[in-house]
Amino acid sequence: MFNAAGSSRDMARLSKRLKEWVTGMAEEFLSEAMDYIDHWLECQKLQDRQTPGYSVAISHKGEILYKQAFGYAYLETQEKMTPAHLFRVASHSKTFTAIAIMQLMAAGKLSIYEPAARYLPFLKENPDKRLQDVTIEQMLCHGSGICGNGEDPSFWGLEKRYPTKGEMVSFFKTEPLVIESDVRFKYSNYAYGLLGWIVEEVSGLSYADYMREQILKPLGLKRIGAEYDPESGPYVTGYTPLLPDGKQAPMGVSSNTGELVGATGFYSDAESLCRFYSAVIPGSGLLLPDDLKRKMLSRKWDMPDEDTKRGYALGFLCDEQDGRALKGHYGGMPGNMTQTLFDGQDDVVVSVLTNSQAGKPDILQKGIWHIIDFFKAHYEEPSPYKKYAGQFYDIWETFRFVPLGKKIYVSVPTEAEPFKNCSELTHQKGNIFKITKETGYGSYGEAVEFVMEGKDVKRVKYGGFPKYAKQDYLDYIEKVKKKYN
Repeated sequence: MFNAAGSSRDMARLSKRLKEWVTGMAEEFLSEAMDYIDHWLECQKLQDRQTPGYSVAISHKGEILYKQAFGYAYLETQEKMTPAHLFRVASHSKTFTAIAIMQLMAAGKLSIYEPAARYLPFLKENPDKRLQDVTIEQMLCHGSGICGNGEDPSFWGLEKRYPTKGEMVSFFKTEPLVIESDVRFKYSNYAYGLLGWIVEEVSGLSYADYMREQILKPLGLKRIGAEYDPESGPYVTGYTPLLPDGKQAPMGVSSNTGELVGATGFYSDAESLCRFYSAVIPGSGLLLPDDLKRKMLSRKWDMPDEDTKRGYALGFLCDEQDGRALKGHYGGMPGNMTQTLFDGQDDVVVSVLTNSQAGKPDILQKGIWHIIDFFKAHYEEPSPYKKYAGQFYDIWETFRFVPLGKKIYVSVPTEAEPFKNCSELTHQKGNIFKITKETGYGSYGEAVEFVMEGKDVKRVKYGGFPKYAKQDYLDYIEKVKKKYN
């Protein structure tokens, strides 16, 4: 006999088991993706001669899945980069400032729809009366029309100190808006400097104290702060790109951002940024009510004059990759280029920090999300071909063989998107596979043999071409050098 109550309990148990199974699958594919990402980042760093070091962290549902560093924190002493090294994360500060503003709104102490001049009355002294109508929301989304970096932004080139409060007040009393408010995205560090002042004015705390007491302490974050603190180190040393003489110069980290702290002051390690951005994802129960988080994360602008899918919300950049909506922020400080992005749907956060002006955290981000997406799409129950996994070399290309389910995928970890147009191998017999997917220039339809030595793969014959394990490849190169030199 059908028992409604019993059926309901059974369905609840089934739903719980299904949820546990799906969660387990998610954790399993992410675990395998993290392993691949580690090898891929090692390959990327090996090829990147302009960036001394990377520090990368990845979290899922607030838990750190991966944190690793590559290369050097300080070239002159060959100090190795570690996950504990701190970076100046610059415009990541804007997300912290925006969260603080929204917390004050949640507490009923301000409204983002009000003019900023209500809290900063000197704005009313400007002859350009449009300035006194600029709202806090317009400043948060870079729609205010305010000048980006003042009259003399040479502080960004380390030619002078950051502006003082007196200098900024004088600027805002005299200089008009650059463009009308609310017509397009126009990035403004000066506007975020003002937002930092509003946090201080409304809360009665210094900007640094507010951040520490209302955001960092509640999240248990100790390796992050609002302004450079020499006691918090070790910090990385930032570097120029390659100079015309082929060398790189250290740029240091110690500049104090002063009155632009709300725009660009923060320092952090990658793990702390993952934990912070995980907390801002709706559903975390941290920092803000979900309705205000969703408002903050709603895109206000598309990027003008760009053929991209990028945009901006309230203190968050917006991006899209292969249908995945990403939010977060980038940071650019002399010698430190950084970016943190998250997918709120999957609750995954990726933070990439580099210590060179030539650093490409955006390219590394794209590659990491590409890898996560590949494993998410192709993961099946543990593969029977795990013993064939590994990285093999010849002078033409580096292959990393990735068994997933009943196939082996042939990736190229030296590429920015290693699974783009990847080949596929299908098992034939023993240690022999057939190339069942490959570009027309490859060895489609030909055999791949994994040559074993005990339980390990000694080398791979790929369409007849030998590919070697790491040490064997290095030995092979030495033999070639001796033969031809």
